Amino acid sequence: MSMRYAAKVVTIIFINALLVSGCRQSPEEDIVVNKNEGTMEKIIQQGKASDKENLNIPETYTDSFSLDADEIKVNVDAKVHPVDPPLPVVRVKPHVITAEEAQKWAEVLFEGKTAYEPHTMTKQEVEEKILWYKQRISDKEALAADVGEENVQSTIESYEESIADFEKAYETAPDAELRQECRWEFHPMGYYNEIGYDGGMDEEGLNKTQQLIAVTDDLNGHTGQIVVSNRDEEDYRLNLMAFYYLDEHEMNDIPYKKISAEEAASIADKVLEKLGIEGWALYSSDNNSNEDEGKDSHMLIYTPAYGDVPVIQGPGVDVKSEDIYASNYYYSSLRIDIYNGIIYGVEWISPLEEVKTESSDVETLPFEKVYEAFRNQMKSKYTRDKVIDPADPTFQNKEADIEVNITHITQGLFRIKEKDNKEEFLIVPVWCFTGEVMVNGDNWGESEFAMINAVDGSTIDTFLGY
Repeated sequence: MSMRYAAKVVTIIFINALLVSGCRQSPEEDIVVNKNEGTMEKIIQQGKASDKENLNIPETYTDSFSLDADEIKVNVDAKVHPVDPPLPVVRVKPHVITAEEAQKWAEVLFEGKTAYEPHTMTKQEVEEKILWYKQRISDKEALAADVGEENVQSTIESYEESIADFEKAYETAPDAELRQECRWEFHPMGYYNEIGYDGGMDEEGLNKTQQLIAVTDDLNGHTGQIVVSNRDEEDYRLNLMAFYYLDEHEMNDIPYKKISAEEAASIADKVLEKLGIEGWALYSSDNNSNEDEGKDSHMLIYTPAYGDVPVIQGPGVDVKSEDIYASNYYYSSLRIDIYNGIIYGVEWISPLEEVKTESSDVETLPFEKVYEAFRNQMKSKYTRDKVIDPADPTFQNKEADIEVNITHITQGLFRIKEKDNKEEFLIVPVWCFTGEVMVNGDNWGESEFAMINAVDGSTIDTFLGY
């Protein structure tokens, strides 16, 4: 991937903090991905491929212009990172992670150790949960006070589903707590986290997320855990599998071992092969090594690749968005953490299944057209308030010298949501404009400023996924 630039990952997703959003609202503006309504579909149907010579892609690009009544200066002095054709358009759908895949992970990552249930609820504990839900359903007045009159019926239906799940769990629950080998069964999240118990409430609807958890002991002297989460609801989707050491912050007993980035990538690739995970490309690799502290850690991020073209890593998409067109689904990524030569963390988020190749090599816009779309987007949307919080007392009623420095313009693929399709997504060619923000001479960090659809020139709102 000599011509591909792997932008530094600036956002790490913490799935365990997920909460359910309320009802979605219509967007205030026309949806971004369909701004050029039907244009991309027509180009795909034409079946024409790009003439590389006519794309006029430079090695570098320079420009400067002002925004927001000259309050912001934009400096473009960027390295351009194209990819060689063909550039495909691929239709995909979320992959629901199976118990069989979790078992495969345990075979590989638990290193032959027995996988156990994290906690086996006793019959008494299951009965208490069932009783709690039934009591909540019976007292509709109290329920209305807690969730609102308009949400009573949906809450009751959710509770009834939970009761049915726990009644099924009661059949196999032991009379007393005991250590059991993992049964590789999915349960409502509340089965493990005791949501809605001891006076709590499942008001966030987390029991609609199905989970499977397996643990093992004595994994290099530590406890390892695998967690699978699947959710397919109107509010948001979630497909996640993660392996990690439960005491990962207490790993000083693992002897120091310095490895190179190439060695770390080799270790990760071998594990991916054993796990049967194919079609992912290394997107970024970070190393933090300190011999005095006895640690050498590597974090490798992979993204899907289609036709040897990698997908650009997206930011932390807003799964709680109330926009009715929002994807509400995390971008696909695969993260592997290595500590002193040992893999202690693997996180697989939003794996996808290919449905159909819409185009094996779609026609894309000349570079100047793409840059024009970027410039127009910045001029129409980027203001001082995008950079500085208007409520920040440090800058209230004060001038600020704001500069945006675009340093990289990267081509790749990106996942977008179609307006009227709730089940599938499209992987499309894009150009990503990244750089840094300077305020009064201080570097405020790297940022993605625009993601331009390379087929029709529309701007993609990466935080909403369309």
